[in-house]
Amino acid sequence: MQNLLPLGALALVSGLASAQDKESFQPFVERPGELEFSGVLCARPLQLQEALEQGLSRAQAEARYQEALALLEGLSIDRWVEATDEYLIQLGPGARENDVARQLLASGAFQYVEPDWICYPVDCPNDSQFGGQWQHVNMESCDGWDLETGDPNIVVAICDTGIQVGHPDLQLHRREGYNAPSQTWENSGGDITPVHPHGTMVTGCAAANGDNGIGVAGVGWNLGHRMMRVTNDSGGGASLSNLTNAARTAVEAGDKVSNVSYSGVASGSVQTTGDYIRSLGSLLVWSGGNSSENHQFSRDDSVIIVGASDSSDNKTSWSAFGPGVDFLAPGAGVLTTNTGGTYSSVSGTSFSAPITAGLIGLIWSADPSLSPQEVEDILRATCDDLGSPGVDDTHGYGRINVRKAMDEALRPIRLTLLDTPPTSIDPAGGESVAFLLEPGTSTPASGSGQFWINMGAGWSQAPCVETSPNQYLATFPATPCGSTVQYYFRGEDATGAPLYEPAEAPATFFTAESQILVNVADDAFEAASGWTAGMPGDDATTGVWERGDPIGTAAQPENDNTVAGTQCFFTGQGSNGGSLGENDVDGGSTTLMSPSYDLTGLGNPTISYYRWYSNGTGASPNADVFVVDISNNGGASWTNVETVGPTGDVNGGWIQHSFAVTDFVALTGDVRLRFIASDLGSGSIVEAGIDDLRIDDEACSDCGITPYCTSINNSTGTFAKIGWNGTSSIANNDFEMTATDLPTGQNGVFIQSLDPASTVVGDGVLCVGAQTLGFIHRLGVVNTGPAGAVSFSFDNTAPSLPSVQVAAGDTWYFQFWYRDPALGLTGYNFSDALRVTFCP
Repeated sequence: MQNLLPLGALALVSGLASAQDKESFQPFVERPGELEFSGVLCARPLQLQEALEQGLSRAQAEARYQEALALLEGLSIDRWVEATDEYLIQLGPGARENDVARQLLASGAFQYVEPDWICYPVDCPNDSQFGGQWQHVNMESCDGWDLETGDPNIVVAICDTGIQVGHPDLQLHRREGYNAPSQTWENSGGDITPVHPHGTMVTGCAAANGDNGIGVAGVGWNLGHRMMRVTNDSGGGASLSNLTNAARTAVEAGDKVSNVSYSGVASGSVQTTGDYIRSLGSLLVWSGGNSSENHQFSRDDSVIIVGASDSSDNKTSWSAFGPGVDFLAPGAGVLTTNTGGTYSSVSGTSFSAPITAGLIGLIWSADPSLSPQEVEDILRATCDDLGSPGVDDTHGYGRINVRKAMDEALRPIRLTLLDTPPTSIDPAGGESVAFLLEPGTSTPASGSGQFWINMGAGWSQAPCVETSPNQYLATFPATPCGSTVQYYFRGEDATGAPLYEPAEAPATFFTAESQILVNVADDAFEAASGWTAGMPGDDATTGVWERGDPIGTAAQPENDNTVAGTQCFFTGQGSNGGSLGENDVDGGSTTLMSPSYDLTGLGNPTISYYRWYSNGTGASPNADVFVVDISNNGGASWTNVETVGPTGDVNGGWIQHSFAVTDFVALTGDVRLRFIASDLGSGSIVEAGIDDLRIDDEACSDCGITPYCTSINNSTGTFAKIGWNGTSSIANNDFEMTATDLPTGQNGVFIQSLDPASTVVGDGVLCVGAQTLGFIHRLGVVNTGPAGAVSFSFDNTAPSLPSVQVAAGDTWYFQFWYRDPALGLTGYNFSDALRVTFCP
């Protein structure tokens, strides 16, 4: 092995920028008994895909990769992990993890450099005695076992401290084990006997043998199980590299699930391992941890991260939470196997994770053809929702449910909604919802998709067309304005057995209010529109609000939210290639205030906007908040609408927020908004942004512009979208249509009619009709440019429909038709459509 370069020599090789060093590097902090330094670093060179996403060319990406290899040549490389392209670096005497990692990362040539942590089991021993396994009552396991108890050929790998191979409740379906520290299989001498009871406890949660007259039952009590021992330390501590090696090796041997009930889930190497395991068709499950940690990464990553619930279906006080946690599972006082042939009641996310891994094994037992994403989708769809409706950052998708998961996995067919079910529909009709019938244990019957609605007089079928095999488009007819419309979707399998969405329809159903959303204001900030950046009392020294095209960093957006735009308001422009905190909010607060909006005479206006907020970087992250206020007296007094932070949605990304104005203030002619970003903490990096503000009102009839209908994917991989600039005012005459996400270099034409429609034509859906005057009028032909976008200014002083003059209150319908020969079907397609009711 080579000797470690002196730190000064490493700095000369990598050409460090000290400002970047101070601003962007987050020092690693040991937590004794949870995460401890091992004297080894894990480094992954910047991968091609990530480099391209950062805006580098292929040549630049290759240069970065070669720079990483050059830096690694001067270090003591203990091992290269080919499957994940990770290098384990042995530190020499006097070298410190933070110093070496800081200097390697500052080169920009590495995706991550992090300690090869010594991780520890995350159980919380509890001597409380329980008379049974309450977890199975909460998860409705017995009803689920009526459908599936597990296929012994579906194997759950337990990456842990070893197993008591002679335990009477762990005898069935045990597979050959593996010792990760020696990288030796059991039959070649690899020791898998327990160095700590933890591994035997974890195995029992996933796969303790059921229906055998003794002891307890694991969730997947007829699954195969394999011990991948990760440590030879009697304290249970294991290096992160041994944990990931065990998880990978098990899947490479054919196992469908690898469970790791240890700390360390936030490490980049864990995410890389999860990506690799998914690429092999399996899943990695990891315990969230017991330190009440708020995991600030995406739950859409490749690792299934599990928090703990108690017998009352509450998140335990000690369980991890946050946007990184996918699910909760029982983890407080669960009864499981222990060494010595005994049983114990134990607590910790260590036991929530294998309970989830066991359920994943059951799902794959029910349908081995499922992809990893489909298995996760079933888990998400069948959780018992806890806390606020839908996914949240306390409970994730909810607490897993065995019965519901088995019901879903064993459905003859599956009905998937491709659009969000609307809660508001136009009284004139035309809104549509696409849905898909997919094979489960059977196949869908052709043409069996149906759409049912109830407007108060009982259930009846509504229009539903098959746009492609097993894909349907359901369209709402005209409905009484102000009414509540109930609706559901139906399909059949090849035997005629029905399937509903919602599953218990018609006893349960979706609801929508029949009303028009009238656009009162729409500001994408592409031009100056009366906003005020900076107010009396602001004291921020840098990072004040400005409008422009932002230069992105890890904390600040690179692009605005508007698809066809570039401009937004944001806090402080840095320079190209500048440091993370070069011009962030510093030293106080900065305020952005809207112009005055006249909301008098409106019914129930809603304001929505996209916000960007980041306070999660710097030396002291999560120390500040972003405040949004509203005033109905021109700013004389203010009412808080929302306060973002100090945790939650604080890691960037454009996030839409909407609220009803009357929930906060009465409607007046002088309504204003203000957005306040502050740096009041010590050492935090704060960035904020605002884009695409809209004000919409609910009405039964009024002027305005409303999208409707559904478009179908084209050769670009997405679907064409019609939009607009300006208003529907006849006096203003500033209505401009746009179409985006189009194939480039093709011609097309905006079309208009006095009627809506929903008819499959060509490769898309024709959303305008010809009933009133017998024709659809074509506007001027336009060619798509290199961005796949076109626009057309509508001149209402020269009527586009012969013999028809535009009048206030008229409703016309517009759509874009375009050629698309690359799709290889009929050669043309359509965007979605606009309903325009003209104002005076």
